[in-house]
Amino acid sequence: MLTKQRVGQRKFLAAAFLLAWTVVPARAQSAGLAPGVSASSGVLQNVVIKGNEQQKPSLAKPPLKLKPDPYAAIQKSLKPDDSLLLTDSPRIQGWSQARPGLLHSQGLIAPWNDALKQLPAIVIPARADLAATIAQSGADRKGRGWSWSLDVVDEQGKAIRSFGGSGMPPNNLVWKGQNSDGSWIKAGQSYSLLYHWSNGTKILTAVGRTLEFPGIVHPSANGYSVSLDFSRLFGNQGQNDSLSDSGKALLRAASDWFRRTSYGKSIFISLLGADAAQTRAIQTGLASDLSLPPNAITLQSAPSSGAGPSATIRFGGS
Repeated sequence: MLTKQRVGQRKFLAAAFLLAWTVVPARAQSAGLAPGVSASSGVLQNVVIKGNEQQKPSLAKPPLKLKPDPYAAIQKSLKPDDSLLLTDSPRIQGWSQARPGLLHSQGLIAPWNDALKQLPAIVIPARADLAATIAQSGADRKGRGWSWSLDVVDEQGKAIRSFGGSGMPPNNLVWKGQNSDGSWIKAGQSYSLLYHWSNGTKILTAVGRTLEFPGIVHPSANGYSVSLDFSRLFGNQGQNDSLSDSGKALLRAASDWFRRTSYGKSIFISLLGADAAQTRAIQTGLASDLSLPPNAITLQSAPSSGAGPSATIRFGGS
């Protein structure tokens, strides 16, 4: 039998245990811990995890859900050219640095029109021009006993260049485009070919084709000189103040010539008999085609010498 003293001790221990059981959860809750969490270790206790998987295990492979790209074959071609996007404006870094050296290659850039005629490259089919005259004259087809001459005549009827020889003339006669005094022919003016066929007693005359060029390019001291037809530049016999459509195309052809042959060189414009508006139109038009500020082009203007207005652009010369 238990004594009263032991019974009292057991009741005291039971009361102390019950008090501790009710105090510990309250302290854990006040400390920010959930019920069932140990304050000393922070580990959840008596946690039950229940599964909720509905799909049963299977050996079958799920179908592939691949979405095809209809543009996969041309994806590379759709990407932009980064080199073009990263190119700085010539206004920022300077126009000369924006022009690649490949512009010198004749194989990459070809003239987009034939407005400019490069000299010396005027080929005259002398024998073909005289064929009809020889047939009508009854002369020896090989030209035995005959002599021939060719005069290049300007608009005033003056012979500026003459050629001649005995027998048959050559198939092709190459003319540099220079007068007898060494000066160059001018763009926009007409030049006629006048043939003479003689055996000493009989003289036959034939008129060949007319030579006329809207633009002429010939070598100069340090580069090239481009002569442009003033009437074509402005229209109305050169009386308008703004460039005509054909004048813009002619000026653009001169710009293309500069890019191909004179890249990096200086540009001079020499005008005779042009008014202030026409001078400004040529300067700004050429600067716009070349992406240049107008003050990058040196301008020289003077009154006409009596032969009418003219426009000459020199690349790499003064």
